[in-house]
This record gives sequence, C-alpha cells and structure tokens, in this order.
Amino acid sequence: MKVAILGYDHSVDDKRVFRTVKTLSKYHDVVYVYRQDESKKEIEEELKREYPHIEFVPIVLKERSPRGIYTFDKENVEAVIESDADVWYLHTAPDTRPLQLFTEGKRRGKRIIYDSHELVPYNWIAGATRKVHFVDRIRRLIAWDILYTQVTLSDCVIDTSYARLVYWLHRLHLRKFRNYLVLPNLAEYSIDISIDSKENIFAFVGSTRRNIDITLIKKVHDLTGWRFVYVSSSPDSILDSIPWITYHEVMKYDEMMQFLSKAMFSIIAYEAPYGQEMNYYLALPHKFFDSLAAGTPVIVGDRFIEMKAFTKKWNVGYVSSEVTATILDEYEKLLSNVKMHQSYFTWNDRWEKNLLCCLEV
Repeated sequence: MKVAILGYDHSVDDKRVFRTVKTLSKYHDVVYVYRQDESKKEIEEELKREYPHIEFVPIVLKERSPRGIYTFDKENVEAVIESDADVWYLHTAPDTRPLQLFTEGKRRGKRIIYDSHELVPYNWIAGATRKVHFVDRIRRLIAWDILYTQVTLSDCVIDTSYARLVYWLHRLHLRKFRNYLVLPNLAEYSIDISIDSKENIFAFVGSTRRNIDITLIKKVHDLTGWRFVYVSSSPDSILDSIPWITYHEVMKYDEMMQFLSKAMFSIIAYEAPYGQEMNYYLALPHKFFDSLAAGTPVIVGDRFIEMKAFTKKWNVGYVSSEVTATILDEYEKLLSNVKMHQSYFTWNDRWEKNLLCCLEV
C-alpha cells in the first residue's frame, strides 16, 4: 500500500508528523510532503540518509503573503494528488484549500486519514481576523462548517486529546461518529531517574516561549529557593531581568530530555492568546508527556482541562492553585508515581498498532 503523508506547514522533523512517517514506512511505501525550512537543511539531509526508503517531497513557502500562501497550498495539494497513493494521511489541510483534498480524495476513491493537531475553528487563518473580534466570530462559524465537512468525508479522524475530541464531536452534533482515534503527543522514550539525580531547578521547555505564568514561577521560587530555567526559541526581557531565572536556547530532543530529568518540576502553565483558549485548555502537548517520561513531576495550569485530569489521575504533580508550602512534603511519592506510570507516557507497540488500524478499510 502507498501512503501520502501531508505535513503541510510543519518542518521536516516535526515530532508528531515524522513519527507517523517513520512508523508507517515500516509497513507501507510512504511519500512525505512537508514545508522545506532552510534552517533545517542539515537535519533534512540526515533524515534522507537514515530513511532512504521514504520519498521526501519538500515544498518551499517563498513568502508568508496571500499570494505566497496560495501558491504554497496549491503545490501541497498537487503533490498529494500526484503521489498516486492509496491513502492520504493529512496532518492538516491547506489554509486556502481546506476542503479540496477531502472532496478530491473521495472522488478518486482514496482512504482519507485526518490527524487534527489543532481545533480547526480556533486555528484556521485565525491570525487574519484575531484583532477584529466580530469578524473573528464569523470566521469561526465558517470554520465549524469546514470542520464538519472534513470530518464527515474522512475515513478516520485522529486527535491528540480526549477532551478536545469530545468537545468537537458534541459541537458538531456527531455523537454517533465512531471513526476516530486519540493519539496523544507521547514521548519517544523514558528515563529511569532517582531523587539523587535531581538539581535545585524547575523548568519550562518549548520551542515557543508563550506567556509563562510569572506569578506561579515566583511562588515556586519563594517556597523553595530554586532557580528557574526556561528553554525557548527566544529570551524574554521581563524574565531575564530576574536574577534567579536563566534562559537556554532550544535543545535537540535527547539533550532536552536529559535536562528535564534533572529538574525538580516542569512548569506547564501559560496564558492562551485571544481566540486560542480552547486549543490550549483542551490540549495534551508534547512537553507534558516529555516531562513525565523524563522522570519529572509537573505543575500544570488550572485551566488546562486534560492535563489537569491526567495529573490528578496519576498523582504525578500539582495543579498551579494547589502549590503551597507543602510542595516538597510528598515529592518522593510523586516521583514514585511518575516512575510507576512511565509506560503510559511513551510511544510503544500498542500505539503503533492503533495507528496502523486507521489505514485498514
């Protein structure tokens, strides 16, 4: 079987996208369509050498202008169609052609897998309307109709979060829809750690800095005296003005996991930008599972519904409102629970089989 995997605006090494590429390439011929990033040319060449059986199809986004995006979208759609694959695995849909691959795929008798990284109505071309609220509300209504069509034309829909899946199923009145699968953003592997390997730091990791909850950071520091280290693509002038806070540039995955394994806690608490609230609050991001797989308890924001539920279910950390002077009293218990449940936080054969089932007719 031949599978065309559309990464669209994701770079060649995107964690979630490339996991499906390398997993499915074990069993099927794979054509991988993705956005070529000049800053990742070296990584791209390494992946081509490591996976010579995968057909890499880079698409260049020449400029982020309406004309540039239109051309980019057109080339992405054409690449998938010209692949002549039996299965079209879409990690997202082109912004200016959100339905074309779904309708064209059905017309051509293709099996369509839709892996939704984001909640479409809160994400689709949101940057263009976010500053004008009434226009943004109209855009969102249109986006819900688009999502309904995308879902009903798909043979299998994949989401990263249970809570988000339930939310859009109810919102679209598709409660009887059963062709779905939840594949969380699981870690690549786990690290066996002990309390002796921990350092007096707490951390935030993420390629995007986001609006980190400074009040929570100061509270944890006041209670413990620990330093705070944040890993991001760019420093923050407000955070950098505080002497016990340190910035670190983005790390490679293995280095990041080792760094996380030494932290006492991983902070996952930040403000969602306007219009993106549900995308953030229903999410299960990579940093949540990476932190736990690295053997580090988490402190998650109160509004993060899904992460909050899992944190309480497994007793592997705190919700931000629960952080008190007793934060260290049960630390060894938290660490023990993290180690006990680490198999839930990592990608394994069970998840691989679930993904392969989506391709079956």
